[in-house]
Amino acid sequence: MGHLKTGNGGELSYLNSWDNKARAFEEISSMLRAAEDPKIAWQQILEITKQSDIAVLSATQPLLDIRSVTAELRTIFTQNPLPSDLSFCYFGLVDLWNEQEKQEKAGFYVAGGKPPADWNVHACGKIFYFPKNRWLSSTIPNDIKKAEQQRPERREFLGHAVMFGGARVIAKFAMAALDMTLPVYVGFDSGDFELVSG
Repeated sequence: MGHLKTGNGGELSYLNSWDNKARAFEEISSMLRAAEDPKIAWQQILEITKQSDIAVLSATQPLLDIRSVTAELRTIFTQNPLPSDLSFCYFGLVDLWNEQEKQEKAGFYVAGGKPPADWNVHACGKIFYFPKNRWLSSTIPNDIKKAEQQRPERREFLGHAVMFGGARVIAKFAMAALDMTLPVYVGFDSGDFELVSG
């Protein structure tokens, strides 16, 4: 998919438009609800958000990431059994600072809570399942961080719609691989979250 050009700075205007960010987010959400193939879903996220020209993202292998996260989740849930009163699982995204590398990294973790997540899930403290080894070593979020560093003019678009979409692909298909039936949410610790499955 080509970039939308509207004269000098047209691509940047597109990427910085709130309407286009919201439209991309909604289109990704709709696509992912019906998605059955994670590789195709990831490619569609890049097409919807017009990021297919970024090499580090187009080379990303979601299937490998999902297998890795699935194995990590299996270990986490074995060592930290899900409480019987848990009503949803939550995959959180947060920005972290790597002091050794002097750069920002993406934190991605699994948690859970009750009752069903709503708009004030964080404020009300409804997430209570926080396993000690909850952090996941997914590569997709940090590939997106690398893309932000390479293309800072696209940072807001990459850090929201693409990051949210990538995390949802991982969460949806990793939990499906474990035959988990609980509702699954993905969100930013800063606020936005959305139902992925269930």
